[in-house]
Amino acid sequence: MRDKVAARRYARALFDATGDTLKRKAALHDLQGLAELLQALPTLGTTLANPALKGDARARLVGDVASRLMLQPLTRRFLELLVERQRVGMLPDVAEVFGTLLAQAENRLHATVVSAAPLSPMQLAPIQRMLETRTGKKVELKGQTDASLLAGVVVRMGDMEMDLSLRSNLARLQDRLSKG
Repeated sequence: MRDKVAARRYARALFDATGDTLKRKAALHDLQGLAELLQALPTLGTTLANPALKGDARARLVGDVASRLMLQPLTRRFLELLVERQRVGMLPDVAEVFGTLLAQAENRLHATVVSAAPLSPMQLAPIQRMLETRTGKKVELKGQTDASLLAGVVVRMGDMEMDLSLRSNLARLQDRLSKG
């Protein structure tokens, strides 16, 4: 929990430092690339967080990572700060929070539609329109499948979840019948 709070603070600081939308999008791209790299190469994160690694060696390693990923100067300095403060492990959380901040600033929401079978764009369109009407924001949908739903959909948007699946309807019906 404490790391999530710190990740929010770091993400907010970087978000405020970037200033405009183009720089924020570039910073998000950089953060996501760094998070993916650390996930693919866990030893890199361990090495960067190792306090025994001397300053020059650490700076060269950060420089190599920054040049290979072609990081923006501000993102590079941010990575150096995280390494210096031994907070590299929170990069995935920082990237996630930063993405949320950018979406809020652009009046966008991300939503996930889970269905028993893949949905076509024509099937997703009415769900997207309904969510945009209810929220007053541009909604970006991502589809997922879960065969255990049987039919219907579950829509997840932030902390909100709308469960319109056959599985949940059958569970509610069974609950009502058991209560008599």
